[in-house]
Amino acid sequence: MGYYKCSAVIKMRRDVLQSKREDYDVEGPAGMTVYRLEKGKHKGTEKTFRSLTRSMGLEESLGQGILKTSEMEHLNALNEIMWSIRDGKMQSAEELMEKLRNQIDVNVPRNKQYIVAKYAELQYRKGLITEQEYEQKIREALSYTVLSFETKGTEGWPFHDEELVLLILLNNRLKLQKKYEEQKTLAEHILHSLEQGYLNSELRNRYYVLAMLALADALGSMGEHREALRLDREAIAICKEKQELRSIEYIYYDIHWNYWQIKKQETLTDAEESEAYQCLLQAYYVSKAKGKSKDLYKRKLMEHYPQNLVSG
Repeated sequence: MGYYKCSAVIKMRRDVLQSKREDYDVEGPAGMTVYRLEKGKHKGTEKTFRSLTRSMGLEESLGQGILKTSEMEHLNALNEIMWSIRDGKMQSAEELMEKLRNQIDVNVPRNKQYIVAKYAELQYRKGLITEQEYEQKIREALSYTVLSFETKGTEGWPFHDEELVLLILLNNRLKLQKKYEEQKTLAEHILHSLEQGYLNSELRNRYYVLAMLALADALGSMGEHREALRLDREAIAICKEKQELRSIEYIYYDIHWNYWQIKKQETLTDAEESEAYQCLLQAYYVSKAKGKSKDLYKRKLMEHYPQNLVSG
């Protein structure tokens, strides 16, 4: 679960919803109270904060985990479902999901979002829905908490962590369907949102790097390989500086892939050839260190650099 700078979230959501400070039912002069909350000069009473966040659709988004529930049994079920899916036990996951759905309030937007998204994932993994249908289900799930989704899309919205998970998932669906312009726009919206500083640094860094990789991936697919390389290098620098290493192997490989596409059109410099090779090698070693060495990296090393082939 992320930690949020509420003053920034309130300001961002009010801007997207195009509402005035005076529109909200809070204690005292509404305009001044909301202004001071947005500037971080006034914490406000619990009643004021609840009234304001409820009218902005924030009540189900901040200060909660994946679900809005006080039952530890429900929270434990989330882990059981996650591990069942990872282990390929789809029948078990589906049974757990059905049990959970009957126990929680599915009218709560946060809960409904989880149920719709997770059922869609199960159906997709079982081959019961197409890539396009899966995309639409993710969009539906997002619309329950991203109040601007149907009208303005994702631009300017302050996302909570579970929304960010769904947005990255949506970005992957767009990539697989070769909707590169949409993939690019969505990645740009995520980056712009995260740059507003409302999310704690650890979570921000994780999703910022993922969004940079998604943007670089879209640009590379559209033939803008040099710009993709610039973003990838910037993402690598952030990964190293912030010790956010979850995605670094994929960024290394993306650098190699973009160089290889450029090489089809022009001759690389010696420095570029070296960087392309070193990045592929780094992707291979990182994946091996994680205990999940990818055959793709080893195959590309053998195919592209047989003269440098190493054993293992």
